[in-house]
Amino acid sequence: MRSGARDPRPLAHNPAYCLGLYGFTVRHDGGFTAGPSDQGVVVSGAVSADELERLSSDVSALSASRLRGAPSCDPGHLVPGIAVSVDVLFADQTTVRIVDNLCYLGGRDQALRLRDDLDALRLRYYPRPFP
Repeated sequence: MRSGARDPRPLAHNPAYCLGLYGFTVRHDGGFTAGPSDQGVVVSGAVSADELERLSSDVSALSASRLRGAPSCDPGHLVPGIAVSVDVLFADQTTVRIVDNLCYLGGRDQALRLRDDLDALRLRYYPRPFP
């Protein structure tokens, strides 16, 4: 799973403190990477077994039939400078964008649960400032 946040206004703040700017990936074995940064820096580690189980459960809860159709989108406006996405790489090597800002595949509630659990891990493990 990969999560990221992008700010199209990089001069508006110090990019080293932008949580998720360079991406945050959790692999099926529990290993994670943050980055690479523009300088090629990658930070690696591992989530706990309980955290990995929660993410696995979130992915399993996604509705397979809703992964192939059009996304459902919440009404509203994006905050300027903020973009949120969650991609899942399935066993068949298919990558599906489960969350794309206010739009969701696999069922809204299930996608939001995955996003929220991944965000909690990003808060815990993503280095600030980014090296």
